[in-house]
Amino acid sequence: MSYTDDIGFSGIPPTIMVECLHEKFNSEEKRKKGSVQKYMVSKGDREGYGNNKFSELSEHELHKISVLDIRLANADRHLGNPLLSTEEDQLIPIDHGCYILENFERCRFDWIGWSQCKKAYAEKILNYIRKINSDEDIKYLQAHGLILSDESQQTLRISSMILKQGAHAGKTPLQIGNMFHKDDPDDKEYESIVQKLVREAREATSAPVFKHLSSLVDQHFGLGEGICDCGHQKEINEVRNTLQKEIDLRIQAEDTSNMLRNQLKDQSKAKDLKIADLNMELKHEREIKRQAEV
Repeated sequence: MSYTDDIGFSGIPPTIMVECLHEKFNSEEKRKKGSVQKYMVSKGDREGYGNNKFSELSEHELHKISVLDIRLANADRHLGNPLLSTEEDQLIPIDHGCYILENFERCRFDWIGWSQCKKAYAEKILNYIRKINSDEDIKYLQAHGLILSDESQQTLRISSMILKQGAHAGKTPLQIGNMFHKDDPDDKEYESIVQKLVREAREATSAPVFKHLSSLVDQHFGLGEGICDCGHQKEINEVRNTLQKEIDLRIQAEDTSNMLRNQLKDQSKAKDLKIADLNMELKHEREIKRQAEV
């Protein structure tokens, strides 16, 4: 999400958060939050412009959108919402109202079938992926008024982790994206690979969910026991170390949060007991006074 006049790395037009007031809004406060995005003139979308021109686009154009969609677990990337720029053969991703949901039930990446996504990420995109830090993303969004629920924060952390581990294992956007993608997002019976891994991690009681999930993702990408034939072992180790630090910080933050929460509960209980004692004393004094008056 961009808050400057620049086009984002993945091609998203400049976007700002806004808050509107209107007497006809349904909410009690008569206000709504949303976003306003710079209008981009285009040649059209893939659905209206045709497949031939889109098939001629560079790998970079498709890869940059795949990074965006995987990172933020897009639930609505279809043929109508990447536009083709009029100035150069570049894609403009729009329509991002279904990002960072509270689960992975509806992930949809229609670029899965594009031939460009069968190639591994180039070094330029790998450098961008290495710098992704989900905790910093969450802080950035909060600073601009977008507060994610705990579940959505978990979604962002998991999807970013999978993107980083997969990319540095030499996997293609197709291979990584297929872990999330569902042809029919409304099919509740079909479980994507990510859904399966998250469920297995939550069912495991011997390790924290995020840490155990990281190990399951490693196994899925063939990185178990430190074995990798993709030529990126050094980078993978660096990513693992970074992820481990993120995991440790997350666990530490959760422990601190739980401790503070317990302290507040204890303080609240003590306050309630004190109030109860004062009420009893007051009641007792009133009774003594009543008896004295009699």
